[in-house]
Amino acid sequence: MKLKFKEISGYKIFYRNEEEFKIIYKQIFADEDYKLSSRTEASFIIDCGSHIGLSILYFKSKYPNADILGFEPNPENFQILQKNIQVNNSTNIKVINAALSNKAEKTILHTSLEKDNPWTWGDTLVSDMWEEKITERKIPIRTVKLSDYINKNVDFMKMDIEGAEKIVLQEISNKLHYINEVVLEYHTPRAVRGLNEYRDIKSLLEKNGFNVHLDGWIPKITISKSFWKPLSFGWLALIRATKLVKTSR
Repeated sequence: MKLKFKEISGYKIFYRNEEEFKIIYKQIFADEDYKLSSRTEASFIIDCGSHIGLSILYFKSKYPNADILGFEPNPENFQILQKNIQVNNSTNIKVINAALSNKAEKTILHTSLEKDNPWTWGDTLVSDMWEEKITERKIPIRTVKLSDYINKNVDFMKMDIEGAEKIVLQEISNKLHYINEVVLEYHTPRAVRGLNEYRDIKSLLEKNGFNVHLDGWIPKITISKSFWKPLSFGWLALIRATKLVKTSR
């Protein structure tokens, strides 16, 4: 596994794909897609889909005393995630090499076929999620249930899990009272339409006391045979959900 290295914003960061790194870094550190709405302090943050750790480093830059729990299914990304946490001397972070689902089992992760310069931000449990089977590499992984890890108040939960948003939110429905704020990437390619509908996600969150806002459609990149191309608008959006009455400590 060939790694690139960069020092930026006071952090030492290992990564593999230059363009992917630049886009994700901009979304997280410059655009602050995962900025908490009103809190100046946070004690516990859950990061669903940690990738190589940029979101975790961002949370630590804003809330250095927070405990952070992260999940990343791709074993190669997980190695880089651990390296980025270690090299930056970040503490109070626990990361788990697993995908999130509504049951614990062994399954397959669909990822980029490229090995030296892979785009892995679209890794998914959904076969043909991005409609390019010819370029998919299949990796055996395990899934866990997020509800098993929520037993105290959660200040913020970030979710970027490529089409599994609805089933994971349903799986933790009896734990949503612990959570004060959620920002999730909502994916709706054809492979999950009807299974991952915005109206269902919005209804579930509202029934559990959240004010839900669709932050607008943003572009995603997928692979097309031997190259990557922009997707049409309308496949990816940010959903922000804030508890109307904050969970007390």
